[in-house]
Amino acid sequence: MNRELCLTLSSQPTIDQKGNINNDCFNDTISAHWSENEQNLLMRGIKKFGVGNYEKIRKHLIPSKGVFEIRLRTYMLLGTSNIDEFIGLKDFKKISEIMTKNLNSGKIFLRLGERFTLVII
Repeated sequence: MNRELCLTLSSQPTIDQKGNINNDCFNDTISAHWSENEQNLLMRGIKKFGVGNYEKIRKHLIPSKGVFEIRLRTYMLLGTSNIDEFIGLKDFKKISEIMTKNLNSGKIFLRLGERFTLVII
């Protein structure tokens, strides 16, 4: 049953027909790394288009990245994957205030290396 569920829910490259995980799918690719310039372009895009407007940011500023990559990097930048209260915001002062409020409300954000943040509520 678990194998059938994995095959149904996962894309073919992620697992093989036997249900074994294809570890190559989780290897870093060149485009997964963000340069300092790309990070600055993302922040510029947020300031211009607002949080959540990933397609506009990609189209106008970072065409080398996919919408999914931009969204994930935004989550990392904001320290959370629950960005509902940030959607549309362009003002980094307001964004910083919300991040501080979240920290003070008991949410703890732990950086796990460069790529992952763990949120403990």
